[in-house]
Amino acid sequence: MKYFLIFLLIVTQLAGFLFIIQHQFAIAIICFSLNAASLILLLILLVKERLKEKKEEEENDYRDY
Repeated sequence: MKYFLIFLLIVTQLAGFLFIIQHQFAIAIICFSLNAASLILLLILLVKERLKEKKEEEENDYRDY
């Protein structure tokens, strides 16, 4: 899922710039909106993954020996 979102970020960013160059601003705005949504989803996914890792680290904490 992370790799798909990263790929989508790259594609929508490039497509947005191409549509701006071609003066098709409505499609460019849609591409940049998809880019922003993908970025937000990716950040949420990364934060959830990090919280899960942190919880696992706390469960396997053996520093108090």
